[in-house]
Amino acid sequence: MIYFDNASTTRVCDEGVKAAMEAMNESFGNPSSLHRLGITAENIISTSRREVLNALGVKSGTVYFTSGGTESNNTALFSVAEWKKARGNRIIVSSVEHASVLNSAKELARRGWDVVYLDVDKSGIVDLKKLEESVDSNTVLVSIAAVNNEIGTIQPINDISRIIKSKNPNCVFHSDFVQAFSKIRVDCSLVDMASISAHKINGMKGCGALYVSDKVNPVPFLYGGGQEKKFRSGTENVPGIASFGAACKWYKGQRADNYTWVSELRQEAVNAIAASIPQAKIISDTDNSSPYILSVTLAPLRGETVLHSLESKGVFVSTGAACSSNKNTVSHVLKAIGLDKKTAEGVIRISFSPANTKEEVFEFIAILKDVVEDLTF
Repeated sequence: MIYFDNASTTRVCDEGVKAAMEAMNESFGNPSSLHRLGITAENIISTSRREVLNALGVKSGTVYFTSGGTESNNTALFSVAEWKKARGNRIIVSSVEHASVLNSAKELARRGWDVVYLDVDKSGIVDLKKLEESVDSNTVLVSIAAVNNEIGTIQPINDISRIIKSKNPNCVFHSDFVQAFSKIRVDCSLVDMASISAHKINGMKGCGALYVSDKVNPVPFLYGGGQEKKFRSGTENVPGIASFGAACKWYKGQRADNYTWVSELRQEAVNAIAASIPQAKIISDTDNSSPYILSVTLAPLRGETVLHSLESKGVFVSTGAACSSNKNTVSHVLKAIGLDKKTAEGVIRISFSPANTKEEVFEFIAILKDVVEDLTF
């Protein structure tokens, strides 16, 4: 088996499995309980929270555990909107955000918020001039992902933060860090809120977090027993949180080496595709994108057809964001960067992990070459 769908999800690392199993089998108490088992579970959460903060590289602010990136993104938008509703009604997002941001923005627009969607260039970079023109005294929130989940584009977070804060220091800057966290270097101090997810970095599914700086005081999104400092009620997912913390610690110790290795893997893939599959076209801007994601079109072949042909040979990729690739529509990201329908329908997303090898890359390209030839003739 060759697994190149790591942007969708990753295998849980051994450390993450061990931490989760111990939390399920030994430290299974409710963290809100006052007895020893409860206190042990609460200590696991506290330890994991420190690991996440360390991985983010921040010394202040709070991490609130959630069920994943989608909840974190929803919480950021709706809680800030509620907190800031008396100070303005404009929210700005990019046109290539994850569906959990775009659909939250759409719902806020339905409720009367003035939502501005920023266009992007052919590489997927947001229009900074439009951003500067759009941020005003009425703007309460800007949400722009650090790394695009479909084509890997890295946004200029430094410039974005500078523009936002120079135009309106009170505007909250939220960023979806899901595909950036522990993979590329991003200065978390430049954002006020950041969403992250465990299963993108070899932790368990069903666990994520929202980083909130000390400058932000958002309104709770969920109400109940007051867990997570009264911000995110509900009994905590201790095994998931334990796995998340362990994965953060594991990843942090080798982030630079991982980046170098994955960059080599992607370059090998790019070179091999160019040499052996003439009709393939690289969509990702390899000069300014995460090495963990490589988007390629094989048009006029359909990406879905290629995906299933590869699957039959034990190779796993995706046609885009896993949360939306099962819908029979062209990706909004590919539309936004100007791809025509046929080119967009031919896209597959190859996403790497530090556990992948060059041998897997070479074998994958050989199989892909055969698949393309078989489907073409």
